[in-house]
Amino acid sequence: MNKRQLSVLTQVNLRLISPQVTDKLRKKGKAGKRLTKSLLNQYISSGLIFILIYGFLMLSLDFHKFPGIFTYYVALFVLLGVTQAISAIYNIFFEGADLPGYLPLPLRNLEIFLAKIIVVLIGVIPFILPMVIIFFMLSWRAGIVIPLAVLLALVIFILFTAVVLAASSLVVFGLTKTKFFQQHKETATSLLLGLTMIFMMVGIFFTNMKSSSAGANTIDTKPLQIFMPLYHLLAQPLSGAGLLGFGIFVALLGILILVIRQWILPDLFTQLTQSNTDMGGGTRKHRLPSGLRPLLGFYNRQLLKEPNLIMQVISTTLMAPLIFLMSFGLGGRINLSRLSFYPWFGVFFVGGIVLATMITDKVSFVANLISLDKQNYEFIQALPLSLNRYLREKFRLGFLIQALIGAVVALIAAFVVHIPPLLLVMTLLGVVYGAYYLSHYYFIRDFRLHLPDWTNINQLFSRGGGNFALVLVLGGSMILGVLAVVGYASAVTVQPIWANVIAAVILLIVAGVLSRYFQRSFWRRLD
Repeated sequence: MNKRQLSVLTQVNLRLISPQVTDKLRKKGKAGKRLTKSLLNQYISSGLIFILIYGFLMLSLDFHKFPGIFTYYVALFVLLGVTQAISAIYNIFFEGADLPGYLPLPLRNLEIFLAKIIVVLIGVIPFILPMVIIFFMLSWRAGIVIPLAVLLALVIFILFTAVVLAASSLVVFGLTKTKFFQQHKETATSLLLGLTMIFMMVGIFFTNMKSSSAGANTIDTKPLQIFMPLYHLLAQPLSGAGLLGFGIFVALLGILILVIRQWILPDLFTQLTQSNTDMGGGTRKHRLPSGLRPLLGFYNRQLLKEPNLIMQVISTTLMAPLIFLMSFGLGGRINLSRLSFYPWFGVFFVGGIVLATMITDKVSFVANLISLDKQNYEFIQALPLSLNRYLREKFRLGFLIQALIGAVVALIAAFVVHIPPLLLVMTLLGVVYGAYYLSHYYFIRDFRLHLPDWTNINQLFSRGGGNFALVLVLGGSMILGVLAVVGYASAVTVQPIWANVIAAVILLIVAGVLSRYFQRSFWRRLD
């Protein structure tokens, strides 16, 4: 294996993940090693922020005394890691446009595979980095000195990540080798990404329910035996059980690597070429609706069936509020069932707005609807069709989807923290309020940053900032939103009438100003 070629290929793939971010850094004078370093720093920053947001939740648990809870957290991050890895592997290997450029070059399949897997690793690590804290806390609480506990945690984390990537690679490449995938590529991709996401969400719900129950009653739950060798390895690395766990880890990784070398690498080029050129199964015929508005609605709904878009929206947009709700709500730690409609109706309305800010960002459906047209957008502009009307139909669909997603999350919140029916109605109204104006902002942003020639859905998400900007906005909206709700609730307890009147006046003024601004600066200009 040529290490220099591997390094160059890795840098090329790293630049191809987010072409918009790469171009922005180049405009700032970054090139060569400085450009690579800047791209890597964004992923490192995302991982650190992810640890700050979620990692601190685990610091209070003594995993040495709670092996059951430890195994459930490991299961949670296995699901999260596999989900992100499957999505990244599919995007980078099967949705990228760089393969034709490699064909005339003297490159080995192993070098191409490793370069892409390294880039996948860079994208996945921020999501599973809190595992280092879990591993360290277990070893430290078990009596291992801090330097050795840190070293052990890092070594096991590396092995853990390698196993996750190898297993995910086998899942993706195994599926794409089947005749079903070759004949029904879109359906198979949706099933692959959708099922992994469902498993992950079920894992989050179940794990947080178990940990909440243990935290409230200071009792452990029945451990998942499949992860107990890992527990013994971290708690007692030199014991018989610990050495057995290490042996199992190394043997599993070795088997996975052997299968990849024998089954995937020999025909890697052939498989990737066939997957990108042969969609299979012919063209499915749809019965088109009559009338312009139903026809536009049908066309826009077809655009939203992009599997990777659905996956990214669920994993990036919905993950934060759901983990937040399940972490703090399950186990009975928050119960709002005794709150009355007055004076708390305004607080729950603002809470709905905050929820809308968490689920409406640059990765949401409404923020990418225009660019999903690709080159069709120019064709539509050439038709005798009002661009204002066309974009209004797009916006209406995008807003309704955002409002529906927010309503589903609000209903989950009502179940988790026991929100009374009338206050739930106010929360839903707040979701609609927030989703309407935020949808306007991100829809206009998509119009302004329109990208018709994208080849990978991640190129749309990287417009206006990369992963670091996305994580920063997500974390900032959560923190500021919680502060706003807490501040409003505190004011209501002191001066309920004045607090609600002032909040209502502010919200009405904001609604009027934003409505007028969006109409004058965008919709009227389209005419």
